[in-house]
Amino acid sequence: MNGSQLAARGQSTASASAIGSVPGSRQNGGAEELFALGQLAGAARLANELLRSDSDDTEAQHVYAVALGAVVARQGEPPEGGSCTRRGRGRSGRPSGPEARLLAGFDDRSLLSWLDGSLLEVVVEKHVADWLERATPEPDSNAHERVAEPTQRADPAATRMALEHALITGEDGDDEDSVLALFADAPGAAPRLAAAARSWLEHAHYGLWQVTDPCPRPGVWLTDLVSATRRYVQLSPDQAEALLPWSVLAGSLVPIEGVWRTTGGFARLTPEEGDVLCAAVGTLGQSLGLLPKGLRSPLSPPGPEFRLGVLVGQRDPLAPASARAPSTVLGWILPELLATLAWAKRQPLQLTNTDGEPLCLITATPEVTDVDETWARLGLHRDIEEDGEEVLCWWGGDVGAAEVTMMRADLESVASGLDTAELDAHTPRWLRGQIRRNGASLVVEVNSEPRLDSFLDLLDTLGEHADVLEQTRVEPDLDLPLLGGRPVPRPMEDGVRRAWAASWVDQALPALGGLTPREAAVDELHWIDIEARFRTLEHDAALSGEGGELGRPGSARSWTSAPMLSYPRRRFGRALGERGECVSPREGGGLPCSCPRALR
Repeated sequence: MNGSQLAARGQSTASASAIGSVPGSRQNGGAEELFALGQLAGAARLANELLRSDSDDTEAQHVYAVALGAVVARQGEPPEGGSCTRRGRGRSGRPSGPEARLLAGFDDRSLLSWLDGSLLEVVVEKHVADWLERATPEPDSNAHERVAEPTQRADPAATRMALEHALITGEDGDDEDSVLALFADAPGAAPRLAAAARSWLEHAHYGLWQVTDPCPRPGVWLTDLVSATRRYVQLSPDQAEALLPWSVLAGSLVPIEGVWRTTGGFARLTPEEGDVLCAAVGTLGQSLGLLPKGLRSPLSPPGPEFRLGVLVGQRDPLAPASARAPSTVLGWILPELLATLAWAKRQPLQLTNTDGEPLCLITATPEVTDVDETWARLGLHRDIEEDGEEVLCWWGGDVGAAEVTMMRADLESVASGLDTAELDAHTPRWLRGQIRRNGASLVVEVNSEPRLDSFLDLLDTLGEHADVLEQTRVEPDLDLPLLGGRPVPRPMEDGVRRAWAASWVDQALPALGGLTPREAAVDELHWIDIEARFRTLEHDAALSGEGGELGRPGSARSWTSAPMLSYPRRRFGRALGERGECVSPREGGGLPCSCPRALR
């Protein structure tokens, strides 16, 4: 569609004349040329008209995002060091005139709300009940069931997702007798509402939508981990406030009058959860022939988590027709995926000690012939020191330098001015256990079964072939279960956080197979794991309420000691969303990228 055609469909005379005066005006209906002339509202309107005709038009979507972002950016920037401008308004206040109408139209969710109120009342209850039933995990037969949280059935988001899926689903899975289809074809339906219903029905896109940058300007870019499709999306205010960097939204987007919008129901996932569900969808889609082979990159590590959230920026998006099939499949299997995720979150955390052994708090009384003689021999052992008259400390290996740095900062945060010179004078060691006397008996306290066995072996070397007379055990996964998959990260004191940032590259991390980031960065096979760890850090910082320096996409790469790593930060740059890095699927050409720096 060219500029004159768009003008004939209701564009202003000024916009049409501007298009006609610029060479090559047929590209994007002349929207790029209007943008170059500074006519942002006109450029956005033209791009929106193209999107009304074809919601999958990636070029028009890019122009629309850039023009809207430029309108927001020139209203003024937020105060230095402040948080993002959530609804896309700066210090200078709201825009006026055509730009005000442009942004008001982008934020207008009235058609979506009207359809909600009119149609949700007539949704067939059987479909909703079945959807919710499938989204509810089966009862466990293990001991943890008694402390499980309420099931997915009580989740308002799940109920909303079930209702929305019922809108587009007919009696036998046929879209044409669905609620939205019947409404759109009703003789008395208002044309705008009928068109919105038909667009929702035909173009609703179910996906696992990765949040690249959570700050709306005024929309946000979302990327589907399954199809690699990118959408510039308008969110409701409450949804925008709840976004976290690198989180994943499981649910559907719908195009209403040329604007991709969120619906009311989403499941919010961590980066790791998004990868796991994407791997499951990818496996099913490939087995059904709906997705191409090779979703797994050569850089992907072995195991069920393919780090697709990190790799999605390196993949070309599926063609719109090809993306339709996995979207449909995901809409149907989403209840089972959410049920599996809910079940996993109800399992207790598997806690380990510093040796990687399953945590079990044991207090044991070994049988010894002469407690005084054994006590004296234990005191002469190189790994055992007396701590008071009635306590012996059994020490393990040295604490690493990175951990010492964190210990010092943690102590100083608890008590300002606390003397931590002891940490510098002597290399601390991990405590393996404590031994004390109880009358004529020895009592040993350890935190794993292997450590108790090691202590009994130690007694054996001293000539005491001891059996355990009695013991008490506390197994955290049974007696003190911590549910929820992993604990919510807690905010750190500023000094502790900075100490962690300085020492992080030299800490051995389970996520890197026990390697430190510095060691892992040497081998490019680990780069994807390092990038995944960065994103988890940024997500968790925002989740804990810290925000600030760490709660922003890309911040962990610069704020920590990451520059010390031989790790190419721009390797995954197309998906990073850092300030100043292009996050648009379009690279090069007449328009800038849609990142903040390009719009200033």
